[in-house]
Amino acid sequence: MAWSRPWSAAGCGTCPCSSCSPATKGGAWGERCSSGALAYGEARGAEIRCTLATLDPRAQARYVMAGMAPRWPIYRLDGDAAAVTRLKARAGLDPRDQELPCDPGAAEKLTAEVFGHGRADDLAHWRGDGGVAVAMERGGELAAFAYRRGERIGPAAGRDETALLQAIAAAAAAGAGSGRSVTMRVPGACALVSCGFRIGDPTLFMASRLFGRPELYLPSGPILN
Repeated sequence: MAWSRPWSAAGCGTCPCSSCSPATKGGAWGERCSSGALAYGEARGAEIRCTLATLDPRAQARYVMAGMAPRWPIYRLDGDAAAVTRLKARAGLDPRDQELPCDPGAAEKLTAEVFGHGRADDLAHWRGDGGVAVAMERGGELAAFAYRRGERIGPAAGRDETALLQAIAAAAAAGAGSGRSVTMRVPGACALVSCGFRIGDPTLFMASRLFGRPELYLPSGPILN
């Protein structure tokens, strides 16, 4: 079985990832999936090719041949209640900051600033699927937000790394109620590891060129939603 997930964004026009089951890797299925996904994007004016690849060198070679270079790792991080408590202490919420419900329009605007596209449909999907968001404000302006669904954190975005960490900490604290653990996907290494979050299976972001600011954006899962 094989699948491809096309994704296109105005402005950055990304073109999607494709994947095959282990039983079909190395054969024609992988080439068919990736070729179909790329053709889908090109027909719709996509300007950037990107994917989240496994650490399988065969998969990475296929994406490199398609013009996508390795850019940065995305780690799965799992944290128990103790790790979340340390994260809250490290984030050190400033007394001038305000923790408020998140305005969807403001979240879309901030996402566009740091990622290149507002992701309005994706954020609406999260709200419709039981996701709730927390917002951090400074001087009446949205500084960061983080969505949470149960114990899963993301997407999240911030105007700077401090604000993003504070929003993630607030969302994680809500998700870790009653001693539960939380999970998130984080581009690159970050402060969460020093707080006791455990690194799980990483994936590798590959793209035909860089876009957005990965240090200010946290996806909702192993793909960049």
